[in-house]
Amino acid sequence: MQPLIDLYLSKQGTASEQPEVSDTDFTLNALDITTELTTLPGIGSRTAHTLIKNGCRGIADLKASPKLLDMLSPVQRLRLTTLDYPHANRSEAESVMAFMAKSLPPNYDMLLVGDYRRGAKEFLDIEVLLTRPDFVYVPKPAPPTRTSPEIRVKSIRKSAVKSYLVLTQKERQSPLHKEVTPQLEERGLIAKHLNARGNVWEGVVRLPDKKPLSMLQTQKAIKAKEGTYRKLVIRIVSPKSFGAAVIQFTGDKEFIRDIRMKASRLGLYLDEFGLWRWQEGEKEGQGFWKMIKAHTEDEIFETLGTPFVAPERRNFVNIVERPKRRKGVS
Repeated sequence: MQPLIDLYLSKQGTASEQPEVSDTDFTLNALDITTELTTLPGIGSRTAHTLIKNGCRGIADLKASPKLLDMLSPVQRLRLTTLDYPHANRSEAESVMAFMAKSLPPNYDMLLVGDYRRGAKEFLDIEVLLTRPDFVYVPKPAPPTRTSPEIRVKSIRKSAVKSYLVLTQKERQSPLHKEVTPQLEERGLIAKHLNARGNVWEGVVRLPDKKPLSMLQTQKAIKAKEGTYRKLVIRIVSPKSFGAAVIQFTGDKEFIRDIRMKASRLGLYLDEFGLWRWQEGEKEGQGFWKMIKAHTEDEIFETLGTPFVAPERRNFVNIVERPKRRKGVS
């Protein structure tokens, strides 16, 4: 608790100048800040804790401090700059996906995920998950470094994130970047590219007009900055990974943490690419990950022995227990 006390005094003045504050206030204050910071995509509790230790009191502090911004990765800084974009509503998200469905070949299947699928009325990102039958990219998790299933999940997740951020030749040939985004840009949906990596694209789109314009008219409108703009995230996965990806990108963070721990307790590993079981090899230290045949949400829930949770009930961040305030603490 001492670092938070030091931080509080450095921000607010000396102890003699401050009213008496209980330890519970400091705990709740840090928890509130952590909750606020972890609403930012790509910022977890560990990064939030580091920012708080360095004087961050919330998103406003983070945006205003070059020192704090330097602690973020390029992707985290990019996502921070998009916070001021107008939020989309459900009908706008539906119109964007309908436009995509008309613009792309019929072999693409797509689903709105993220906050939309959890029932939110408004949200920063319109998130669309794509798949098509001939897209077979399914990277395996990194080999475990420890034998304990609980520790295994933590160690794999750290190394897996590193490996998935490195673009392979197959990722560079992803249909998302070769076909999907070029067609959507030509048709006048995509107005600005923000980030492209692996099988993920992020950018700004111009909402389709109620009265359809020609491609030339739409492109002229974008140049003139006419129309309504929203942020869009597109991901593409293999059909084998679709169920796991739907779970991962529907969220929320607390729900994903909970269901991954359920898998961990069964000696399994769940990520956005599938549900995996480690197969020991003939020699010690050898082995491989085998994907369990659970390619839909229903199959994954059934394999984990847990009842299906409807998407609109996966807002677990709202029901995570918080420390109870002591009597007399407002």
